[in-house]
Amino acid sequence: MAKGKSDVDGLFGRANRALDAGKSADAIALLTQAMALEPENAALVQSRGAIHAMCDELDLAVADYSRAIALSPKYADAHLNRGLAMWEKGKLKESAKDLAKALALGLRRDELTVQCTYFLARARERLGDTKKAYDDYLHVVVLAPDSAYGVDAADRSLAIRLAEERAHAGKRGPAKAGPRAKAPAEAPAKKAAPSKAPAKKAAPSKAPAKKAPAKKAPAKKAAKKKATGRR
Repeated sequence: MAKGKSDVDGLFGRANRALDAGKSADAIALLTQAMALEPENAALVQSRGAIHAMCDELDLAVADYSRAIALSPKYADAHLNRGLAMWEKGKLKESAKDLAKALALGLRRDELTVQCTYFLARARERLGDTKKAYDDYLHVVVLAPDSAYGVDAADRSLAIRLAEERAHAGKRGPAKAGPRAKAPAEAPAKKAAPSKAPAKKAAPSKAPAKKAPAKKAPAKKAAKKKATGRR
């Protein structure tokens, strides 16, 4: 093995160990050293971007993801991670574009496909493309029905469908009233009949048993995983 390659692998391994120990700054420094040895290595750049994202340094993360994509345009993980960073920055169009590209290129693991499809649906829904968002949510439910993403996607797809049904019902409008019937002529008042004995008071009906309030299931927050590691 060439010395340069060995050095890069060693630095990459040390960066992963530093990250596991919670030393993100050290991990970034080690990856930067590795990048100096292999400046064309898109996986190193993408990995450093993922650590920046974990530290909420989104601008630095996007810069690294963009550099990785420039080095390797078909790098699906870099498109996924840049799409997630754009989502967090509130740049929905850019997010949807990257996430759709990542899916088109094909991701390495099923859980990444689920995550990517879920956030693509969220971006499209916020952009007003509810038809595509609905289809994406259903796809997430099919891929991972019991996951946090799948459960939330099922709820969101149902909400979209119900909103569309209400919108269609509103477009039809209320039923038109028919012609008004003429009021009948008033009959002559009848002589008041003698009052009857008061009816027996009905026994009070039993109050219905109070239904115990349903326990709300804790909302499952969709965790966003960053795709890291070398290809």
